[in-house]
Amino acid sequence: RALKYAPSDIATLSSLATLYERCGDKEDALELLAPLIKSRQPDVDSALTYAKLCRKQGKDEVGIQLLSDMLNMPISPNKAIDIQFAMGELYDHSGQYDRAFSCFQKANDLYAARRPAQDQSANLKTTVEFFSRERLEKLPRSSIDSELPVFIVGMPRTGTSLVEQILASHPLVSAGGERGDIFS
Repeated sequence: RALKYAPSDIATLSSLATLYERCGDKEDALELLAPLIKSRQPDVDSALTYAKLCRKQGKDEVGIQLLSDMLNMPISPNKAIDIQFAMGELYDHSGQYDRAFSCFQKANDLYAARRPAQDQSANLKTTVEFFSRERLEKLPRSSIDSELPVFIVGMPRTGTSLVEQILASHPLVSAGGERGDIFS
């Protein structure tokens, strides 16, 4: 509906292309993104989606060049982090491991610069104090005895993989990994 009112809105086109890509509809995603990329006016999100599609098509260098160009534009630190991670994935996919490592290092350095060590230390101290032994002992315990699967659902980069790893560390739990077949 948003495209009905603003058919050339870059953010809306980018969001729809990202949705298509995540649902496995690469052709429609590319069809939406191609005019933006050719006009050399994509936003960071559409460039990231296009780069991901490039990786899936084995056109890593095209994605790398597009993202490199984006780094020369005025972008937020968060978007620069996303671009560096995406470039690292493209370099890794193309076997350029030193460049991949460099991009991942830059992304992590940018991320660390946003959160000073003192803030991290204070946050960690508060968390440890909050989850004291006494408080944890008072929490309710599960009494369900079932072998049904547990689905961990969340947005990307919200800790779902970490939750899965923590649960799978128990000897009676097996991890299922990310399940792409649920979307079909």
